Formats: sequence, C-alpha cells, structure tokens
Amino acid sequence: MSRPFKFQNIFKLLIAILFLYSCNKDGSPAPTPVKPKVVISFVDSVTETSVVIGGYISDTGYAPILDAGFYYATDTTRLITINTTSQISIGPLRGGGGFRAKITGLTAGTWYSIASYAKNSSGFGLSSDSLRWDYKFTTKKLLAIGDTYGGGIIAYLMQPGDTTYDANVQHGLIAAISDQSSAAQWTNASDINIVSCNALWIKLLTGKANTDSIIKYSPSPIITAASIARAHRGGNYTDWYLPNMAELNKVRLLSQILGGGFGSGGLYWSSQETGVGITNKFSALSIWVGVSNIWNGDKRITEYVRAIRAF
Repeated sequence: MSRPFKFQNIFKLLIAILFLYSCNKDGSPAPTPVKPKVVISFVDSVTETSVVIGGYISDTGYAPILDAGFYYATDTTRLITINTTSQISIGPLRGGGGFRAKITGLTAGTWYSIASYAKNSSGFGLSSDSLRWDYKFTTKKLLAIGDTYGGGIIAYLMQPGDTTYDANVQHGLIAAISDQSSAAQWTNASDINIVSCNALWIKLLTGKANTDSIIKYSPSPIITAASIARAHRGGNYTDWYLPNMAELNKVRLLSQILGGGFGSGGLYWSSQETGVGITNKFSALSIWVGVSNIWNGDKRITEYVRAIRAF
C-alpha cells in the first residue's frame, strides 16, 4: 500500500511544479507573449551622410527581446514595414528601455523615413504600427559657392581662421542675385554736410556695422548706397547690407558665377570710408570688379551697388 501512495505523492509534486512555473509570483497564470511596443525616442546629430537615432521599448510583450534596431528607407510616402530593405540591428536586449545607433552611408540632402523595431518570440513590434506615421528626417546638404541660397547666391564660405568659421556648421556670405543700383552715390549730401560716418570697419562681417553707421549719419530723405543695400529684400530677408572692402573682394572673386551684370564693368561701392580726417571725409572706397582695382572716390559720384548678407 505504501508504494502507490508514494507514486501518487510524486505525481502531485510534479503537477505542482508545472503549475508553479506557469504562474506569476502572485499565483496568476503567466501571460501569453505578445509583440513588443517600441517608439522612436530621438533623432540627433544629423549630418550629410549620417544620423544618430534612438528607440525606446515601452513594453517587452512578456518575453525577452531577441533583437532591436531600426528600419529606414527613402520612401517617405508609406509606412515603414519589416520588408524595408535597409536595417541596422542592435541585437538582443535585457528587458525594455532605450537603445540607440548611428546610421551611416546616407545620401546628402535626402529625406528618409525611419522606424524603430523590437522582436520577441511573438514577433516584431514597429514604432510605425503604434504611431501610424513614419518618423521623417532629411540629411544635410553641404553648400557650395555659386549655390542659390538664403535669398541670393553663396559668394564665400568661411575658412579656418575666418570669423564664425565652424567645422560642423557652414557659414559664409550671400550676394544679391542682381545689382540694386547702377548709379548710386555713397551720399548725395552737399559739400558742407559731408561728414565722416565712422564707417571704418575692415574685417569680414563688419560691413553691416559700416552700413548702420552710414545710415545713422545720412538719415532720410538722403539716399545712399548703404540705404539702397539695406532696403533690399531678397528672399524676404531684412539683414542685407553694403559690403566693406574685405567682403566686396570675396564677392568680386566670384563675379563670373554671380552674373546678373556683376563684374561686367564699373565700380562697386563698399561701405568703407577712406578715413576720418578733414581731407578724407569726402572719400570712400570702391572696387573695379573686373580688374580688381581699388578706387578712392568722391562720395558724390555714382557707382554700382550689390548688397550682401551673412549666414
């Protein structure tokens, strides 16, 4: 009688063990695994050929994460699916939480759709499933001299050592697409009223300060080359100004690219005065664009005006 009794006890013990492993700690049955839930958490450090992307698993679906990563494509009209060709895998993860990756080899100036994914024993979870919309971003496009940009044409890109040069962010000068005048006076004030305007800034990006100073000393209704340049509204920008000699010389070097009559002949006013002395107050500097000759001319003669702005 003892052997059947022992066998029955062993059988009950096995049943209890199986029941234990099929339940949570509180005794309830273990949930059936479902697809995990995941979202795009951030897009950062976008360059012309790469992006740093983050995902976040908010629900593991009651099962270990076997793989996680991102799908991406240049098709931005449809939702990302697991059939998307481009993929980057992070690999298995312990639990939920965040993960990230750097995607390289992208095409400059291109729009991309991207979705994060996580996979468990039940299948794939995609951020596009829950958001019903792909996350979209565009890679940066490096600008080049001669490009149409910012209301005009890029005439100069800052180089190491220049003001505002940044190895990661492009800065430079934009010239207006065409001349603002072919016969503007530096000032049309009478001889007795011609004064030094303290427009003596000579470095890159300081032509704006010269322009401000000229307008300050030559208020309306006096029309000056500086006020004509300032009134330009290419691209609806309001920060156009008359370049100083350093800036005008950078623009002059690209006269063949800029076109619009620029460089076809004639003198172009700079915003730079010759000096502040009694002898120099009547003169300002200009440049003969075609041959690069610098001219020290009477402020009342008429010359060309080409506005610029910085970016």
